[in-house]
Amino acid sequence: MENVRRLLIITDDKKLRTVLEFCFDGWGYEVFFIESYQPDIANIIKISPNVIVVDVHEATKDHLEICDILKRDFSTAYIPVITLINKKHLRQQILDLTQGVDDYLIKPPDPLEMRVRIDMAIKRSQHSYYASPLTGLPGGSIIEDTLKEKLECAEPFVAGQIDIDNFKSFNDKYGYIQGDRVLMQTAYMLTTIVRKWGNPADFVGHIGGDDFVLITTPDKYNEICRNFICMFDTITPFHYSKKDRNNGYIMSKGRTKTVQKLPLMSVTLALVIKNSPDEVKNIIELNERIAEVKQYLKKIPGSKYMAD
Repeated sequence: MENVRRLLIITDDKKLRTVLEFCFDGWGYEVFFIESYQPDIANIIKISPNVIVVDVHEATKDHLEICDILKRDFSTAYIPVITLINKKHLRQQILDLTQGVDDYLIKPPDPLEMRVRIDMAIKRSQHSYYASPLTGLPGGSIIEDTLKEKLECAEPFVAGQIDIDNFKSFNDKYGYIQGDRVLMQTAYMLTTIVRKWGNPADFVGHIGGDDFVLITTPDKYNEICRNFICMFDTITPFHYSKKDRNNGYIMSKGRTKTVQKLPLMSVTLALVIKNSPDEVKNIIELNERIAEVKQYLKKIPGSKYMAD
């Protein structure tokens, strides 16, 4: 069952309130109303809405202050703010609307259009909130929700984890800035390969660190994995110095704190194929099977992939 979306509307227009409450309540939203523009946003934080709609009247600075306050407070900064403004005042106040406002609608709004804009704003905020700030790829709850949808669907799919081998030793020697560049390029290579060799509905996510997630179909994963490994092994060595690249290893301290030769980065793709609903029943079972494949592959040097 989907979570009920909470909509907060700040307006003293009683006619508008009646119309919007009737429409959005019928669409399954939990609707809250506040009439005044108080600088104290404690009540808004308590409501914790998914979207805030502010009726800004003539869009004067006093009316827009609430939008700026919401965006400056860390508790509400991520909540999309949509303003309702009279058309005759739009042109003269258009620049002020850019301060603390994510979107606007001409007043009186069409309820159906307003619903579409609200749903789009929620989707954008969810992606932004849970996406990796480094790679821009979806992470956290988005990965979990996507896997749940795939598990509940009867269609076959392949899900797996991509892990960069020897990334820590590279990061320790070359520094986190160079390490971040490797992660960003890996994300770019992975998404590029999936777009070219996968399906439009395939999914790429970033769990964090050097771990990525791939979801595709049984007929596509071989081409995706082979081409990604080829691109990774061709491009990634150039992040090393010429000396280390030619040697094929770096001198670094291992887990035992002794200096040793450590191979250049490679990539491991551990995947699980789900052909029927009975094969994998939940995310925990899926992750356990992926972990088993990954544990086996980690014993093999170089870039490799395998699907269970």
